[in-house]
Amino acid sequence: MIQYIQDSCVILENWKSAQLTGTSYNYYDPTEKTWNQLYLDNKGTILKLKGNFVMGKMILESETIKGKNYNYKNKITWQVLENGAVSQKWDIVDADGKILSVAFDGIYKRM
Repeated sequence: MIQYIQDSCVILENWKSAQLTGTSYNYYDPTEKTWNQLYLDNKGTILKLKGNFVMGKMILESETIKGKNYNYKNKITWQVLENGAVSQKWDIVDADGKILSVAFDGIYKRM
C-alpha cells in the first residue's frame, strides 16, 4: 500500500510477501536537492538511498557497502510506463555500476 503522509511531503509504502514485510519512506530534501528513501524490513535490512530524476527515471543509490567478497551499492530505478503503471528495478551494482545481481524487478499498478 502506498500513501502520502505529513501533508503529502512523504510517500509511505508498506508491503508484504510470503516471508518479508517492509516499509519505505520517500521524501525530497530541498537542502540537498535530492530524493531520498529510507527502507526497513522485518529481516533487519536498513537501506538509505539518495538520487534524482535522470532522463525520466527516478534513480536512487545507497552508499558503498562492504560485502564479504566485494563492495557494492543498491541502485533502484523507477519509471512511469505508458499505461500509468510504474516499473521498479532494484540492482546490486559494483563500484563501476556493473550489475552484479537483480534484487527485485516488478510493476506497481493502481488497485
